[in-house]
Amino acid sequence: MSRVPHLFEVPNDTDGVPCKGPTCQKTVFWIRTKEKKWLAIDCYAGAGCRPPTLLSPGYGVAHWGTCADAEYFRRKSAPAKS
Repeated sequence: MSRVPHLFEVPNDTDGVPCKGPTCQKTVFWIRTKEKKWLAIDCYAGAGCRPPTLLSPGYGVAHWGTCADAEYFRRKSAPAKS
């Protein structure tokens, strides 16, 4: 059974910017979540995804799931204390 990805709404007229990963360079759209945190959205990831336009919102998935450079951005955990 495959899992259906959660689609996030991207407000209309949101500008896309290139991912800052060294090799990814996909266009992402930054949104604020309900928790007031920033989240990069990939509106070109497949079914149900579409970029925003001047008049209508877009829909996409969290970019961390589609980014070729996800490991580059992953926070390193602190070493265990002995």
